[in-house]
Amino acid sequence: MEKVELFSFEKHEGPYENWPPLSRLYFNNRLTSVSLGGYAILAQLKFEHGYIIVTDYDCPFEEMTTFYYLGNDLEIIDSRQFGAPYESFLLDKIEPIGPATLRFNFYGSKQFELTVLNKPEFFSRSFFEVKVT
Repeated sequence: MEKVELFSFEKHEGPYENWPPLSRLYFNNRLTSVSLGGYAILAQLKFEHGYIIVTDYDCPFEEMTTFYYLGNDLEIIDSRQFGAPYESFLLDKIEPIGPATLRFNFYGSKQFELTVLNKPEFFSRSFFEVKVT
């Protein structure tokens, strides 16, 4: 897994509170058919089976950060949100540590490891395995 800079979001106009919940995604400065939740891309990583894109709503009182798994064809395969009401989930650090694994933490929180699985977990049906380290 490696960090890349291939994606960007459309820019929204007008007052923040009137912005739509989804932003259209650009890949290499070309509009795609994909829209993701959020207004800021915090990190983007490439691995063998696709991309991880980390987004938030660019708000100082952030309540949610989302990790998206997009296939090489840019289809959304899975997503995982981190957040809770009245809590801050501002991403502090993220780094790739393996072919399909990354480590990250939020300000003032524990460290997490996220691994992208080849097939979804049986009970959760998620492609993400998350561990607190």
